[in-house]
Order: sequence, then C-alpha cells, then structure tokens
Amino acid sequence: MTTQTQQQLPTDNVSDTLTNSAPSISSSAMLVELSISTWTGRKLDKRASQDVTSTNNAVTGVANVHKKLLGDCAELDIIQKFVGNVRNIHYAMTMPWSDTGIHLLPTKQYFKYHQTMTDFVTSHKELISKFLNAYASRVSDAQDKLGDLFRRMDYPSPDQIASKFNFNISYIPLPEVGDFRVDIGNEQKSVLQKSYTDYYSSQLTNA
Repeated sequence: MTTQTQQQLPTDNVSDTLTNSAPSISSSAMLVELSISTWTGRKLDKRASQDVTSTNNAVTGVANVHKKLLGDCAELDIIQKFVGNVRNIHYAMTMPWSDTGIHLLPTKQYFKYHQTMTDFVTSHKELISKFLNAYASRVSDAQDKLGDLFRRMDYPSPDQIASKFNFNISYIPLPEVGDFRVDIGNEQKSVLQKSYTDYYSSQLTNA
C-alpha cells in the first residue's frame, strides 16, 4: 500500500504565485498628470495697500489691495471658467493617486479621456486667441475702470501674456508589482511586495 505525500510549495514558488496572481498593473491602468496654467489678471498694488493702511491708521502689512488689471474682462473670465470645468471633468474621469496631483486613469477609460482632453486643448487655444485679439482694447478700457490705480507697466506684452497660458497632459506608465528600486533584503521585500499588491488591487478595484 502506497501513501501519497503532500508536497509543499517552495518558498520561491509562493512568492511567484503571489506576484502572478496580482493584477497586471501596466495593462489595467496608467498615471496621468494634467497641467493648466492661466494668467490671473490680478496684481498686488503696494502703493494702494500703503494708502489703505495709512488712511485707517493701521500697521503696514495688515491690508493688501489686489487689482483686477482688466476689470471685468469677459474673454478672460470665459477662459478661467473653462479651465475650472476641464479640471472637474479630469477629476471625474480619473482618481487621485498621489499628493503631487498625479491621477490614476484606467486603460478602458483612456480613449474617451484622451479624446475629451484633445478637444479641450483645441477649445483652449481658440479661447486664448480671442482673448489676445481683444487684449489691447481691454487694456485701454482698464484705464477708465481703474482710475488712479492704473499703471501701464503692470501690463505684459501680448507675447508675454500668451506664454502664461499652458495646457499639457502627461501619461506615465504604472510600474509592475515588485518593481522596487531600493535593495531592502529578501524578507522585507516579500512583506512590502504583498502590501504593494494589496494596495494596487484596492486602487484598481475602486477605479
């Protein structure tokens, strides 16, 4: 009579099984970073700030006067509202990944996200073009709106203004589970690898 002995899986195979059972990070999702910069059209007026504190017998520095250089400029307001809307849609289509602003984008969502953002880039350029075409006229209008607060040196040239607008999307591949860049020893590596796997599994499930 023969007895069957149960074979134990080698430790290395257990580690391999853990790694192989993890979701394929690079094929399931990617990282995306949205960077949009916009000219605010605002500037601190130090002289006006000093006048306010002096008039009210206050200590210097307790009040600041920030000027809207173009007053109520419709073209600039539209750009700022547009950018806010783009950010909200970006947040809705992705999920937070790090404190640096990088978000997780599921692979299945990529084509829809990329097409949406590509359309936004085109619209953003068109809105900036309309603003730049109206810029000289809006500066002239600002002189009447701001009165003694108007300073011609506060206004950049059209080329300088154009450089203050930016819309950039960066796609970054996710590392595979077990991609540790620091030599921490086999035992601790195994512990961290499981934590790493569980964390990615949770994030991907949420996505």
